[in-house]
Amino acid sequence: MEISEIVEKQRIYFASGATRTPEFRIAALKKLQATLRKYQGRLADAMKHDLNKHHFEAYMCETGMVLEELRFHIRHLERWMRPKRVPTPVAQF
Repeated sequence: MEISEIVEKQRIYFASGATRTPEFRIAALKKLQATLRKYQGRLADAMKHDLNKHHFEAYMCETGMVLEELRFHIRHLERWMRPKRVPTPVAQF
């Protein structure tokens, strides 16, 4: 399959609205979280090799922060996606 075909399929899928539900987004975040945990050691090894970061430093400054952000977003995403009424300024009429 050509790259242009893959891109077109992705655009059609996105336009279908399947990615808009909180359930889909939370599942995607959880999948990213699981993948990061799975490869955490390999990422730390790569940071040691490329940046000379100790594994603890790699966790504290890189992967640990991302994991915490993912946890926070998973916990709050549904509330953030709720419809919210906002006042319309008079100048907008």
